[in-house]
Amino acid sequence: MQASMITNTPPTQDEKDKIAEVNIEGLFVLCINQEKQIAQFGAYELAGGHSLSLKVVEKLVVRKDDPRTYDMYNPSISLDNLPPGDVHINASKAAPELKLKVYQSSLLTESETFFKTDKLPLPNDNDSLDYRWIANLDHPKFRQDLFKMPENAYVKMRPSIISRKVQVSHGVLYTGDYADRRIKWAFESLATQNNGQERLWMKARLARKISISVPRHSSIKSIALSIGDSSSTNQYALSLPVKSDSYYQINVTNLCRDTEILDFRAHSDFQYYYNVIDIPIAQRIDFLPLLGAGTNRMPCDPIFLEGTSVMP
Repeated sequence: MQASMITNTPPTQDEKDKIAEVNIEGLFVLCINQEKQIAQFGAYELAGGHSLSLKVVEKLVVRKDDPRTYDMYNPSISLDNLPPGDVHINASKAAPELKLKVYQSSLLTESETFFKTDKLPLPNDNDSLDYRWIANLDHPKFRQDLFKMPENAYVKMRPSIISRKVQVSHGVLYTGDYADRRIKWAFESLATQNNGQERLWMKARLARKISISVPRHSSIKSIALSIGDSSSTNQYALSLPVKSDSYYQINVTNLCRDTEILDFRAHSDFQYYYNVIDIPIAQRIDFLPLLGAGTNRMPCDPIFLEGTSVMP
């Protein structure tokens, strides 16, 4: 990641200090155009049992002297059947320094992220927000150690599979929440017997939700949200005015509705990503929820392709 894209200042978690919070959950492929400082989340919409939805909630800032403000919010906007086209979320007329950045904790080392054979220690509050918990398949721990790709090669996306993107251009991107998983070969016999690789069975800590915090700033008067081409008569456009006593939660989800009993013999929804990226079968991995969480179709964790700046 370019140094100009990184901030070591944690994104504000204080409600009164932010204008908006964008939360992305489910089957999404994250690509970042580092030159333009724009994040694109490609929604994989071909998975059965999944539903793409967008919900905007205006939450009142909690005042300690007024118990009525706890968990209070104004009427929300919920779109379960999105019109066709990309989703754009940006801060109108924001100052240049508010262009998208990613949060990287100065205390968290690369060796502490992703995979462990023993117990995963709980990170402190700042480390847990680090963007590097997002499953970056272009990281050497994936690309070289597991996928056995050449040092200078990156994971390639197949064109025309992703038909809708959620684009965010302002704020600080970070891990909104993480979950502990079990990583294994998707097809163990092919990996170990035919391909001569060692058995894979480790713990992994991955971001299950990616968040972007837009800080309160005098240059921002509103948050603009649109779906579809501006030239189309079917475009959905919404302006969210900045208010002193509230902030907006914009939740975009692409999650499964499966509630079956956990079955460790079944593949997780991670396998859908191999329709988007080209990885040989013997190198394909899978993630399982650890005991006590998830279903046999979970996890639906997002992935990051750092080597792709423009989504095909």
